[in-house]
Amino acid sequence: MTRRTATAITVKAPPGAVSGPLHVATRDGRTTTAQRFVAVSGTGAGQVESSQTTSTADTTAPTVAVTTPGNWAEVHFEAEAGEDLDFGFSGSTFNRPVTVRLLSPTGVQVGSGTSYSGAAGEREVQDAPLAGSYVLLLEPGSTNIGAVTVTLLNPAGAAQPARSSPTAVTPCWRSTDG
Repeated sequence: MTRRTATAITVKAPPGAVSGPLHVATRDGRTTTAQRFVAVSGTGAGQVESSQTTSTADTTAPTVAVTTPGNWAEVHFEAEAGEDLDFGFSGSTFNRPVTVRLLSPTGVQVGSGTSYSGAAGEREVQDAPLAGSYVLLLEPGSTNIGAVTVTLLNPAGAAQPARSSPTAVTPCWRSTDG
C-alpha cells in the first residue's frame, strides 16, 4: 500500500497482475469490489494519459489523445468469447506510426501488436478468446503526440455470440514509479 485515506487505498500492482475484482482485507474487515480492476501492461515508460470506454452500440465513437511524448492512451470495451471485432482509427493527428496492442480480460496480449499511420487505419480481431473487459492500448512512442477517434464494430455478416449484460469498468493502472 502506498497511500491510505478514510475512503480509498492506493497500491502498486505487482508485475503480472491480472484484471478482475479486487479483494481487500484490513483490520476493519474484508470486501470485494463490485467493479473490476483492469490491469494494463504498458511499456514501462510514461503513463496512461487518456482512457475511454466504448461498445459496438455506441453512436459516437470516443476520441483519445496523447499530449505528452512517451505516454499512451487506451480504450476499454466488453466482448464475448468467439466475437469478431473491427477497430477503426479515424481523424488521427499523430505524426508517426502508433503501435496498437489488444489485452484480454486477463491482461494477456491478444495476437501480435500492430500499428497504423496516417489519418486512418483499422485492425480486425477474430474469435475473441474470452468473455470480459478488453483494453486496446495505443502507444505512440517517445516522440509522437496527437489524437484519434476509435470506432468498435462487428464485421458485416459475421455471426456473433449472444451478448451478456455489460459490466462496469473501473480504470486502474499499474504504477510505473519506483
